[in-house]
Amino acid sequence: MVQRSRKFGAKMISNEDLKKLPCFDYEAAEKGTSCVDCAVCLENFKMGDKCRLLPNCRHSFHVQCIDSWLLKTPICPICRTCIIPLKVEVIISEEESSVSDNIAVELTYRARLFC
Repeated sequence: MVQRSRKFGAKMISNEDLKKLPCFDYEAAEKGTSCVDCAVCLENFKMGDKCRLLPNCRHSFHVQCIDSWLLKTPICPICRTCIIPLKVEVIISEEESSVSDNIAVELTYRARLFC
């Protein structure tokens, strides 16, 4: 179920869709690399923390932090990329191509824009 946010005019994400976003257990980086932190709570990731990866921009956050953020505002808090991919439909008709039947193609557009 998708609803519109009054605040940004963006589509809201449902709990069902939120659970479909990838999760992983954080593993410590190699020695000598800088610490990685959650941009929502500003805490460093610790070994075994449950994290969520936003597939459109590849930013990671603690699951509990980003889930509460995304339920209010479905955009990445770092780069403002919409987490709900925009879909564009393209139809190629016989007149525009040498194909005998109409072909429908669905493209997924990942833009760094508000939803």
